[in-house]
Amino acid sequence: MTTERIHVTVDAELFQKAREQSGLANDETILDVALEAILQGPTSAWIDASYSLAYTRFPFDEPDEWGDLQSFSEAVAASLIRELDASE
Repeated sequence: MTTERIHVTVDAELFQKAREQSGLANDETILDVALEAILQGPTSAWIDASYSLAYTRFPFDEPDEWGDLQSFSEAVAASLIRELDASE
């Protein structure tokens, strides 16, 4: 295997958590494992992380041109509760 030296800046807290949770020997191994995981394609954890990142960038209660997801979610929940109450 050929190697390539890279210089990156990462979130220090996130990388420390990865060190602690992975139990891997060194930072290079942590990065190798992360890259392999990316190449294996989306998993539920990958998809969850993507949603988490999106909601961090665009908060749930922040309005856009279509409104905000929190109000929409609350309206859907209220509608479902009304439907359940009506069916009883």
